[in-house]
Amino acid sequence: MAEFNRSDDARSGIALGYETTAAVARQAEVWASAQRELLSGIEAMWTGWMQRRREAFDASTRSLTQICECRDLVDVVQIQQQWLADAVRRTASDVSALADDAAALTWRVARVAPTSDATGQHGPPTRRQGAEDEAPLRREAAE
Repeated sequence: MAEFNRSDDARSGIALGYETTAAVARQAEVWASAQRELLSGIEAMWTGWMQRRREAFDASTRSLTQICECRDLVDVVQIQQQWLADAVRRTASDVSALADDAAALTWRVARVAPTSDATGQHGPPTRRQGAEDEAPLRREAAE
């Protein structure tokens, strides 16, 4: 009978080892999935930022070309003012896009790698609900 108990202990130890290994493998998979989601999100953010930088560079090039072609000092000042206003608008838009992308990425990664039972049940807070209220303010700031 003592030999029977030893074999049961060995089997339960092996089963415990398998369960532990399976749990570690599941957590490693969740971690890898969260890292994949994070890196793909950062890649998308980087691509968007580079696209906005290219557009800003193109706009600056157009403004500089217009300034070089101007014969009147008043036109040069107007082009410079328009360029500066556009640069400020683009900067505000970039900061807003970066904040939105970072918040969305945080929520996506949190859904992939839940840390508690409550995670993933609620979506990210939406900033679009107040976008209609912010639109006149943005237009006023741009003017």
